[in-house]
Amino acid sequence: MSKTRFDRSQFIMMFFAFSLGMVLSNLLGQSKAESKEPVAEILFTYKGVDKTTEDVSHTIREKLSQLAMQRYGLLERAALEQYLYDYAALEKLDLTQAGKKLFQIEEPSEQEVSDFFTQNMEKINKPFFEVKSDIKKQLMILKAAQAKKTALDNLTARGDLLILPERQANDHSETTAIISAQAAAQSSAAD
Repeated sequence: MSKTRFDRSQFIMMFFAFSLGMVLSNLLGQSKAESKEPVAEILFTYKGVDKTTEDVSHTIREKLSQLAMQRYGLLERAALEQYLYDYAALEKLDLTQAGKKLFQIEEPSEQEVSDFFTQNMEKINKPFFEVKSDIKKQLMILKAAQAKKTALDNLTARGDLLILPERQANDHSETTAIISAQAAAQSSAAD
């Protein structure tokens, strides 16, 4: 009986030691995974040496950055097309109807056009009647960019979209640039 009790105690002790070892191993593994610094993307290998963006000229770096932005913009467009196709199939609509229903971009009002002209009058340097149609077009582009950004943000927030590799700032390439430029123009015109 005492041998059985000793075996049971020994088994319990070994079980706890093993469990503690597994917990510590798991914690160490997680801390190593979290502490990894971001590794620069290897562009190419030359004579056995990996080359990153730090190893190429400034001109090449700029072109690679532009190319990455274009790629990301195309992936956003592809994601929005997929979203539109899925929505059209779900609602049994043609693509034009689905696009109008999904994005609901209204034409700018006369007041919006007038306000834009007033805010940017110093930069425009032309009479209102000459630039009115151009302002309407620009405001439509801005509204479309905002609708695109909103749709991408909603898809991402719901977990329905993840564009790889993810961007550092999680911005939406040219869409954010257009909206930011418009906000800057309006704020500088207000000053």
